[in-house]
Amino acid sequence: MLQYKRTRILKEEVFWDVVQEFQDRGLKLTKMEKTLNLGSGYMRSVKSRKRMPKFSTYKAITDYLRNLQRTSKHVYGEIITSDMMKFVLDPLYLDSILQERNLSGYALSNYAKSESNALAENIRYWKDKDKLGMSLASLYKFEKIISQYDEDKLKEEIQPGFEKKWDFEKERQHFLKTGELILE
Repeated sequence: MLQYKRTRILKEEVFWDVVQEFQDRGLKLTKMEKTLNLGSGYMRSVKSRKRMPKFSTYKAITDYLRNLQRTSKHVYGEIITSDMMKFVLDPLYLDSILQERNLSGYALSNYAKSESNALAENIRYWKDKDKLGMSLASLYKFEKIISQYDEDKLKEEIQPGFEKKWDFEKERQHFLKTGELILE
């Protein structure tokens, strides 16, 4: 099984609390928005709705806050601790991860169809687009389906003739042709 390229970001459940803590200690959101090339008022807009920014913005904010804490320990102290961070699949390397597995976006979406048609559509959507614009939820889905693919490939190598327990597409086609469910 090949290793994923990973990066560290703040956990979503503490993200806005950490931003608020930095604000309480003197961080000016307008300065951060200018530094990160975000639109004026962007942070207030997403914060008021408790939305999660896209991955590239989320990562940029996380890195900015970590760097600010590192360079201004006397002002910000230890707001961000290592238990507030988590590792995620780095979308910069998503295409190379697929290439290492000799897997195209289309083949991965066909594999994902057994899990969910929405997931397969999501994979096809991001096939040729800049992956840094993904939401965190999409990134987690990609990571999950790639690790599932790796597990199935490993099982196939260990047990020749291994099949998935449930084939959604087969069951769906049978139901559309006959009108009856496959009960196994």
